[in-house]
Amino acid sequence: MERLVFELLLLLEALGLLLLGATRLTKEITEFVEALKQLFRGPGDGPHGQA
Repeated sequence: MERLVFELLLLLEALGLLLLGATRLTKEITEFVEALKQLFRGPGDGPHGQA
């Protein structure tokens, strides 16, 4: 019985780390895509760059 509880705790820890990694990766990918959009859009394009 103790072994089962220990295995469940390890599983929960692994799932938590996986979720944390996925969240960080998603955030970094989003930032990267936004940077690419800015790069290709240029400073004069869009409503923000024109007076």
